Amino acid sequence: MNIITNGYINFRGLNKVEQKPLSNKEKTKKSMNAALDYIKENAERRVPENGKYTKLMALFDINGTSNEARIAIEYDPVDPKNKRTVTAGVVRKGTDRLYTSYISTGTKKEILEFLNSKECPDTVYKSVKKLSSKVDEYFYHKN
Repeated sequence: MNIITNGYINFRGLNKVEQKPLSNKEKTKKSMNAALDYIKENAERRVPENGKYTKLMALFDINGTSNEARIAIEYDPVDPKNKRTVTAGVVRKGTDRLYTSYISTGTKKEILEFLNSKECPDTVYKSVKKLSSKVDEYFYHKN
């Protein structure tokens, strides 16, 4: 049985415990899942069915980079009365250069269904990874 504790995976053998450090990808996914849990726990009560509101957002580090990611639920700019959007964004720490992507758009019910789906974590991770690459490329070519 593998148990994740303190950033390590414990592999339990007969009478021996070996610890293997988590990879940057595993650390990022662990942080991302915590951010998604926060969003899911708060979306039901903080995101209204209709109208404008203050966006609900959670941040997490992208390990192995100088980038930080965000997941947000906000009202849709085209139809703020009825639609909600889930967005991912990545910024280089210490800068204001932000790349964003729409992940899902729909009613509050549809957004909550997406957040609780099996596909959500993989969809968010792929989007964040792609955005992080764009941020890295921008700063690589800038310098």
